[in-house]
Amino acid sequence: PAVSLPRFLAVFLKELVEHARDRRSLISASIGVFIGPLMLAFILNEAAEDRRSLDQIRVPIAGAERAPDLSAWLEQQAGVTVEPYEGDPAEAVRKGEIQMALEIDEDYVEDFTAGKPAEVRLLFNDRRSRSRAMAGRVRGMVNAYGSSVGALRLIARGVAPSVARAVKVEDLEVSAEDTRARRVLAMVPRMLLLAAFAAGMSAAADSTAGERERGSLEALLANPVRPVELMAGKWAAAATLAACGLAASLAFHLFVLSRSPLYEVGVRLRLSPEMALGILLVGLPVALLAPAFEMVIAMFARSFKEAQSYLAFAIMLPTLPILITTMSDAQAKPWFELIPIVGQSQTIIHMLLGQPYDAGMAAACGVLTAALAGVCLLVITRLLGREKIVFGRG
Repeated sequence: PAVSLPRFLAVFLKELVEHARDRRSLISASIGVFIGPLMLAFILNEAAEDRRSLDQIRVPIAGAERAPDLSAWLEQQAGVTVEPYEGDPAEAVRKGEIQMALEIDEDYVEDFTAGKPAEVRLLFNDRRSRSRAMAGRVRGMVNAYGSSVGALRLIARGVAPSVARAVKVEDLEVSAEDTRARRVLAMVPRMLLLAAFAAGMSAAADSTAGERERGSLEALLANPVRPVELMAGKWAAAATLAACGLAASLAFHLFVLSRSPLYEVGVRLRLSPEMALGILLVGLPVALLAPAFEMVIAMFARSFKEAQSYLAFAIMLPTLPILITTMSDAQAKPWFELIPIVGQSQTIIHMLLGQPYDAGMAAACGVLTAALAGVCLLVITRLLGREKIVFGRG
């Protein structure tokens, strides 16, 4: 017999109302929705602050009076301010009072005058990215000063400076123009799709393991409703929450991106309602798959708490294919865009960057994702035919 639409809707509305009243479900869904945008805002602002700290850099120099020419040369560089430093620079860098410092060796004047390599110590904290980045820029400037002085010494001795350079290495950046933007925005689709899994997780666990723990699952099956109608209604309610979580996370992500200093980190992004709608449509099949996949896992748990512990690890599994394709060249293979979750992630990245994408491939990936959700729903219905599943409370 065909599935009864009235019975399906009755189960769906009942579950939806109960989940909407459940503060535990709403808190769980909110965490997944907001954590991604908050992380993105923090990362973008830290990256912009790092860039600003390199554009306008202060260089504390301990023993600056021993190297006046070096101090003057650094002061002439764009965005550089030299500050004589009194005290222990190593301790100050270690405590975070200053990001980095130069320390002029006591024998600097004697060695420099004698034509020997004069020692300059660059102090920084490798555990702090900003300290490491600032030290890298200062290191480059000091090396450039040393090279210019060395060249003048060779000229004074009648030797061409080019003699000292037997091999010349030229750095040439050949990556695509959108590489930096892709690297910055790579976490957006990952967090969007993860929000769908997080938003439907509590509802999926409560609809299966929670019902069995309370002893109400067998009572529900005793009603004049078929197992497929019962589980389809429960799944539809959880999928609705997952879709709402996806939409809310997308709105929050776009709000964060519109307020972030993207131009300072070299990212050009044009946000529009059409792009937002397209991203939402691409992600909706994942919102259908997420609760179905979680319900399959929760069916084997004996309690709601046990189901949550299973799902805490299970929701990380869908991110693994994205991580693999992000960290390797596998994303260049077209057939990867057909893999559920991976395909949606790649399409969302193309949309954010304003790049063309294969709409047919994206649609095919959506169909495969929805079909996989249907398979999970079929598995859940079959599991309800086992007494161990229905009555196996802990």
